[in-house]
Amino acid sequence: MEQSFYTRLQFARRIGDYLLINLSFFVGYILKFGFNIEVFNSNNYLLLLLIFNISWFVASSILKSYNTGSINFSFWRTIDRASRLVFLHILIMVAFNGIIKTYFSRLFFLYTYINLTVLIFLWRYLSLKIMVKRYQANKNLNKILLLGVNISIKDVEDYFHFFNKNNLLKVDKIEVDPNTDDSLLNSEYLLNQIKTKDFTEIFLSISTIRSKTIESIIYYAEENLKRVHLVIDDKVLNDRHLEFTRYGQLPVINLLVSPLDDFTNQLVKRIFDVFFSLFVIVFILSWLFPLTAIIIKLTSKGPVLFKQMRTGINNQPFVCYKFRSMVDNPDADRMQATQNDPRVTGFGKFLRKSSLDEFPQFFNVFAGKMSVVGPRPHMLKHTVKYNKAIGKFMQRHAIKPGITGLAQAKGYRGEIKNISLLQNRVRLDRFYIENWSFKLDIKIIFMTIRDVFSSHL
Repeated sequence: MEQSFYTRLQFARRIGDYLLINLSFFVGYILKFGFNIEVFNSNNYLLLLLIFNISWFVASSILKSYNTGSINFSFWRTIDRASRLVFLHILIMVAFNGIIKTYFSRLFFLYTYINLTVLIFLWRYLSLKIMVKRYQANKNLNKILLLGVNISIKDVEDYFHFFNKNNLLKVDKIEVDPNTDDSLLNSEYLLNQIKTKDFTEIFLSISTIRSKTIESIIYYAEENLKRVHLVIDDKVLNDRHLEFTRYGQLPVINLLVSPLDDFTNQLVKRIFDVFFSLFVIVFILSWLFPLTAIIIKLTSKGPVLFKQMRTGINNQPFVCYKFRSMVDNPDADRMQATQNDPRVTGFGKFLRKSSLDEFPQFFNVFAGKMSVVGPRPHMLKHTVKYNKAIGKFMQRHAIKPGITGLAQAKGYRGEIKNISLLQNRVRLDRFYIENWSFKLDIKIIFMTIRDVFSSHL
């Protein structure tokens, strides 16, 4: 039942989405132009409607929005995925408008996307409710059979929490002890056990059951239209992100370091970085840079920018920019700043306390060397030193370093006085890398802004 539920839900959402984007387009047009058909015919709005639909197809294909595996029943994950889809659609439409250089009403676009966002969110909610009611009325149960030792009924019930909560789930289990007599693990014995059970899907523990027996069970399941899932219950793999692919006919499991190994996630993060850094450069640094530069020059000798080699993605060094907050000194690349450091200038104290000294790093973000959010980059010397002191330290460099990060948002910032502070930073950085999401980036940015302002109130 699970697969048919997913397939039908995504089909309903696909059809509904295309109806809603066209409805939003026409509602936006009517709100701006009324029922004036002449504007529609004479100002390329018919062509725009076609591009509007094609752009939705492109955006949904890039994000794999209608793949059954993309369904998540969490409210925030659902909103996150829908928001990404609308956001990418807007970017494609902006790019298209820039290419053809034809004027379309901005107010029309505003009305259209407000309507579209509200309707898409509502449709995501209603389509799920409608599908659940339909399956409940038909008394369709997802009947799951677990076969193995390390597969927990609770784990399955937690994973299928949505089905369980809506009384669409029934779970049964056949315990198999891998240390038992070989005769009890042969295919005939297990098949007889399986045939006594009523199920639609079966989960097989590959660490418990022999491959020959698995082959027999799969054959039986396919002959009786039962869906089969192979559970890789290996302790080495349990806590890792996995990706399955094939090299010819050879099935391969890839161990993913981060969700950012996925190209779509990289694209979403990069687009956000470009727009966010461009906003800061145009609207903040355009006046902050010359003003800060003048004050730095008036209060101390030396360059406006402090440039330092730091460790970036894949352990590659890059030049990191900051407003100079210290007197020009030969120890800048060897010694990190300490509390009451005599090298820090009077104006430099203000820059460091307010975090304004970090703002030139938005040029690094725009250039693609850094991200708005990510693990903070260290001096090259410290990378070597900390790698020897902390296990899995180099995992921090699997993604681009950031201007702010989860560790900094949680209060682990500034001078590293002892090893426990460094361990907590690395722990939070690794958590961020392994659990990245666009929503987490936004949360960290707001936490950082709140922290900066609260420290000055």
